[in-house]
Amino acid sequence: MIADLTADFPWGVLLMSDADSTEQIPEWTSLDEMVASAEFALVVRVRHADEGSVSVRALEARAGAIGEPVFDGVLQVPSGTLRISDAVGDAAVDVGVSVSPVRLRLFADERSEATSIDVVIG
Repeated sequence: MIADLTADFPWGVLLMSDADSTEQIPEWTSLDEMVASAEFALVVRVRHADEGSVSVRALEARAGAIGEPVFDGVLQVPSGTLRISDAVGDAAVDVGVSVSPVRLRLFADERSEATSIDVVIG
């Protein structure tokens, strides 16, 4: 495991972005969509803070990931630092990446109000 974050997520939103990005947070196109992505950021619907905490693990290999796949794509991370955080940035962990764009594969225990997200980096 590279990093982990267990926190309450206000708004029920997990954000992953280049640490230096000023890009607007992407919006979902439908209520059924779990992940929305843009060039430098992506957002994931997770359990709201009022319902309890969410665990996020950053992993190097798919072999350790738990859950069903919910996203497989790339994110531009020119700063070399991928920030994984809640929507307001109160809870965050930074992960160093050596290449940009970086491939991200996300796995969730639930498609609605996920309580566990695994992020495979690379």
